[in-house]
Amino acid sequence: MHHAKWLLWFPQMALLQAVLFVAVGWLVCRASGRTIAESAIYSLMAGCFLFRLGVQSSHFLNNLWPIGLIHAFGNAAALFLLWRHHRHFGHSLRFAIDFFRQHPITVAMVLAGIVFRCLLSTVEPPAWFPFAVSERFLGPSAETGDVFSAWVQATLIPVDVMSYLAIGFGVYALSRRHAWPPAALSAMIVALSLARWAHPPMASSFEMSITASSLLALTALYRFLEQPSIDDGLVLGVAIFGCWSDFPLGWLFPAVLAGLSLFLIQRRHGWHHLIDLLVARKWVVLICLLSLGISMPLWRHHGGDFLEQDVLVMHDNAEGLQGAIQNAVRYGFQSAYIEPVRHAWFQPAGEIWKTALKTMYIQTVHWLGMKEPRAPWRESGFGPFVPLLILPAWGYALIKAPRRLKSLAAAMALYGVLLCLIPAWNPENLYLLSPMVAVCCVMVSFFLPPWRFSKAGQRLLHLACLLIWAYSLADVAFMP
Repeated sequence: MHHAKWLLWFPQMALLQAVLFVAVGWLVCRASGRTIAESAIYSLMAGCFLFRLGVQSSHFLNNLWPIGLIHAFGNAAALFLLWRHHRHFGHSLRFAIDFFRQHPITVAMVLAGIVFRCLLSTVEPPAWFPFAVSERFLGPSAETGDVFSAWVQATLIPVDVMSYLAIGFGVYALSRRHAWPPAALSAMIVALSLARWAHPPMASSFEMSITASSLLALTALYRFLEQPSIDDGLVLGVAIFGCWSDFPLGWLFPAVLAGLSLFLIQRRHGWHHLIDLLVARKWVVLICLLSLGISMPLWRHHGGDFLEQDVLVMHDNAEGLQGAIQNAVRYGFQSAYIEPVRHAWFQPAGEIWKTALKTMYIQTVHWLGMKEPRAPWRESGFGPFVPLLILPAWGYALIKAPRRLKSLAAAMALYGVLLCLIPAWNPENLYLLSPMVAVCCVMVSFFLPPWRFSKAGQRLLHLACLLIWAYSLADVAFMP
């Protein structure tokens, strides 16, 4: 207990380190020629992986010195790179200001929503902030006196915030491959406004990190297909393994992602080019693989939130194709649900959507002859954009998209079929849908191109997204 006073500084230290890692990573990526959005997701996920590497290494060796060594080396390298690449900051800032001038209202609202969401995720919001943070998100207090547990707890918040921002920038970076900036910005806002991610206590920081890793892998894959380099190839490999977890079926999405990557790389460049790159940088590959083996989240109690003690039990789907269809229906309605906010001003809208979903679900259950008519949700899913926008965009991409985006949509369809076919449905399985939903948000930009979607329509969609975003944030703010 004599450590309790300085252990309380761990959250602030973790946030400062996250800011340093992200800022330096962003400048380095900009210096290498990556776009603003690509630099953002690369740097944000680099911060997440560094935190994970330190914690996993210390747990693996059962000692605290790996955390100190990794963070000391990371801080020294970050300060050196910050001094070396600081000249790129001014150019990037001017670019960001120009982008803000082009879309002032939308960008201002998005920034306000991000700031509000980040404040709801902090341990001690500033005195002027009128809302309290949910105790469910904070977890155990750092006053336990256990240095390792206190540091792990302190890293949850920066990892959660960095992963949330990486999801938004990842969707934008991938959307720019198939759409103009207005449509890509629309897809980014749709992703950030989804209730399960905008609502901090809903999705664990582990789930958020896995979801962001999937977008990082696809961003690196697109860059590798466009211009092969060992850097993007290594990021692709690290990000695919970063999607891996020991949760039930935690291997399924990275397996589909790895198969898609190999298929596209072979079709675009052939195997010989990939092998030549790996041989040319074999020592770099070996070091990355060794670091990755330590930092992979393959251990249940220290792989993500480090606080979850309940082991999820997943049963096999014993009803075959009929069970898979029923599972798909349950997942669809569960994803579309959003919990009504417990406040007199906001609750009526949520109750209307809940009643509509419940009525449609009961009718579907009777039509399919399903056994239990009980509603399949316990807490908020992703919200109404799943059935109204994301699923239609996914279907449209399967039919009309260019070959590369169509391959991505087909891979997500395969993942969805396997997810419905292999395990029996369980409300806790919703975390398995997060990476798939994030990837499908990219298809929204192709579904809503500027020549089909007027400026007024875009503003209306942005307004709807921001209202749902605000509704999800209000659910956290008004928690009892």
